[in-house]
Amino acid sequence: MNILGIDPGKTGAFALLTEHRKVVQITPIPLVKAAKGNESYDIDAIILLLKQSKQTGEVIAFIEKQQIFPSQGAVSGGNLMFGYGLLIGVIRTLEIPMRIITAKEWNNSIFKGMPPLESKDHKKERSIQVALSLYPQDREKMIRGKSKKIDHNLAEALLIAEYGVSMLCQPL
Repeated sequence: MNILGIDPGKTGAFALLTEHRKVVQITPIPLVKAAKGNESYDIDAIILLLKQSKQTGEVIAFIEKQQIFPSQGAVSGGNLMFGYGLLIGVIRTLEIPMRIITAKEWNNSIFKGMPPLESKDHKKERSIQVALSLYPQDREKMIRGKSKKIDHNLAEALLIAEYGVSMLCQPL
């Protein structure tokens, strides 16, 4: 069995793990250039990526539930919810079993026993550090594009998949 962790959003990612915690793939959510230099979800690439994840064997998706916050702008919130609905729709259409989980749910499991954080920036750094401690051999897979830095969204998709493995197969 393979577990697909999904951190939705335009800066989000997919991470595919085996039940034995071997990283199969970590990839940013595919985007294409749209009008006025903006980026839009590459629906065809997303469908292909999810179809390919099914070809690796039995797969179950764990996707982080999204919500709009009062401080979030209308366009930003609309884009987020469009992408979230798109991902759920494609996953369901491809008949991939899915669990929608909250950020609090997977965070409480993955960061159990760690002290509370001072800021959102510290959460991003903690996600990177924990992902690296669990998967040091996969450091390069957590780098987006030509950057030399690890991307916290790729790391969080991996941690969501790790949460899925611990829930279904093997607790840490």
